[in-house]
Amino acid sequence: MCFLTARYPFFKSDDDFSGLVEYMSLFGTQAFIDLAKLFSIRISELPQFQSNSIEFVCKKLHPEGFDEFPSSAYDLLTQCLKINPYDRITAAEALEHPFLKNSI
Repeated sequence: MCFLTARYPFFKSDDDFSGLVEYMSLFGTQAFIDLAKLFSIRISELPQFQSNSIEFVCKKLHPEGFDEFPSSAYDLLTQCLKINPYDRITAAEALEHPFLKNSI
């Protein structure tokens, strides 16, 4: 995300809870609730966030509104950052992703 937004570090958390909230603000609260259920973890109250597309967030945060990356770059990043580890792309799959296949 740093490369696509020209921001480093992308997330800057002082503690684990702040880091969780930063991720939640990107992926939405429901993704974390679903993940907790998957692992039989009980969650009490969480801040409510709607999910956002990686592409939208990257384009919105880039200081110059940079729009030269192909959509496959955002798709690969989305696949790599999925909250559910069972849905996340593997390293082997990532190497076969169109963004990398067409870039190498």
